[in-house]
Amino acid sequence: MRHLPVGPSLVMGAVLSLFPMAVRASGASIDLEDETSRQPLVAVDREVLASFADDSPGALLGPVVHERMPAGGAALLEERLRLASLAEPFLPVGALRVDRARSFCTATWLGEAAGHTYVLTAAHCLSAANASAMSETATFMGWDGTAIAGGTGWAFIPPQAVGSVMAADIALLRLPTRSIPTDHDGKRLAQPLLYVGQEEHTEPLHFVGYGSAATRAVVEAGTRRWGRAASPVYSTTTPELVTGHGAARLRTSPVPPEVDWARMAEGDSGSAWWQRLGGYWSVTAVASRGDPENPAFGPRSSTSFGTRVALFTDWARGIYPELATITDRQTVTAAKPFVSYDPTRDVHRGTVHYTVPPQEDASGPVWPTTGRTGPGGPAWYSTIRVLVRNEQTNDRVEVRLRGRRAGCGVDLPMEDARGCAVRGGAGALTVSFHEEDNPTLRQGSYVGRFEVEAKGVDMPDYRRRFPVHVKLSRLVEGTLSNASPFIVTLPRMVDPQFVLRGPAGTAGPTAHVPHGNARFGVIELTARDALQRQDHRIKLRVQRLLRCGAYRLPRIRGLEDRAPCAGGARSRGRLDISFSPADNAGLPAGLYRGKLWIQAVEDNRSTWLEMNLNIETLSER
Repeated sequence: MRHLPVGPSLVMGAVLSLFPMAVRASGASIDLEDETSRQPLVAVDREVLASFADDSPGALLGPVVHERMPAGGAALLEERLRLASLAEPFLPVGALRVDRARSFCTATWLGEAAGHTYVLTAAHCLSAANASAMSETATFMGWDGTAIAGGTGWAFIPPQAVGSVMAADIALLRLPTRSIPTDHDGKRLAQPLLYVGQEEHTEPLHFVGYGSAATRAVVEAGTRRWGRAASPVYSTTTPELVTGHGAARLRTSPVPPEVDWARMAEGDSGSAWWQRLGGYWSVTAVASRGDPENPAFGPRSSTSFGTRVALFTDWARGIYPELATITDRQTVTAAKPFVSYDPTRDVHRGTVHYTVPPQEDASGPVWPTTGRTGPGGPAWYSTIRVLVRNEQTNDRVEVRLRGRRAGCGVDLPMEDARGCAVRGGAGALTVSFHEEDNPTLRQGSYVGRFEVEAKGVDMPDYRRRFPVHVKLSRLVEGTLSNASPFIVTLPRMVDPQFVLRGPAGTAGPTAHVPHGNARFGVIELTARDALQRQDHRIKLRVQRLLRCGAYRLPRIRGLEDRAPCAGGARSRGRLDISFSPADNAGLPAGLYRGKLWIQAVEDNRSTWLEMNLNIETLSER
């Protein structure tokens, strides 16, 4: 076994075998220490694969056939694979050059924050692996050759990878942003989704890389290509997914040849493994290493290994809180509805409807209907009742959501099974939150989850069950970073009392002083270092800025100072929370993440405040 060598090109092996492989049995795993003899597999040259593409382009592309990509009818296999690599889901993939390592790898753009771009790649592509955070100089080029990010930034690897990337061959790079990646229409790219779950074994893999097609007929460098491989199996000894020869012995049923003809090879290090799971494209692994082919049996006798992304999403979010996961895509918030993928892609005849199967924490439509009416006429949405948990108090309360589907150009209740003359008229499911449906819901942040099932009307065998996550934030939110304090103004309150509400372990002023002289109070809370995955205590300064009347100079006081204005004049209070390195001497270098909840109370009114902590103490380069 070996890491995929990094070099001047990225390589993908595109081959077909005359012998069908088989899919993995659910739950099976591969023991990488158990080497078995290779079976004789016969590689077919590129002309056969090109001929297959001519006869059955839909079968060759699989779910990619539904995705937008550049038009082209090129006869050459290389051009066909290049065009498929430019399908919209794969546009975040680009080429990475790491200067000190003198290496070229693949990486995947994840997004930007504060003038920096974050990309996902393999840890062994870096110049070193001797710390969880290291200075690195690199350049990331987008799908169209545009320089997306470049210069000196930071490279991050999981703690278990320090000194041994075999333990976790995955890395995030944070580089200065040079440009914003765009799609074929010049619009900003949507963030790719990182997979969170345990269903990787259920769908084929899709690779995108740069380099040569390692078939017996052609070896040519420098071209971006796409390829497919059979669904992976799980390693029992490393945090990896495995596909190819090493996984074949665990498969129990045939795999069509159009599903399994690509392998990772030299230069593909760091490339994303893509799968369409639950209807959504997501990154499930990062190409790490390979067991080389047996020359007697051709490229398809090799084995490819990818670091499993689902095991590292919490680590990655600690470094880049704004990254997107498949769970985020399946979430309804107070500000944004959940809109599902369109299942009519999967239904070959008729339409679908949606129901809420019996479950403990949710209820909704159970049976299909046609043309349901309400008090005001035809109904256009259904009501879903979900039990959610208040993160501040742990109380469970019920919220009401609206569920509707698009059908024939109009909104219909989610369970409405009416079709229309136009093929594919079922459309996506939309689940949304509305204040008017929840007039008694108190301030706070609420989380929950329920499941929905899409059912075929004319295809009764079609059933697809999927989760919908609920995350409702009904409070005042903000972020505290090194450069930006957390600042809240409460114009509707004259003299509020601020009460610390958590999380557990938070400490601060407990007694209120009517006319104090302290310039600031101190709050101490527990924050987690995203690099070492360890908790530390952090001190923050908290101040109230009071202005009594339009022409009075503001007064700065501690959190505990109520300091009412003289003569009953109305004040306009402002709360400032900041981080000072002087108050945190000895705090190790790291990326600290945490939360703080404060409740502002005045008479019978209250406002909840949520502060997200995002403090960086990495040493200057």
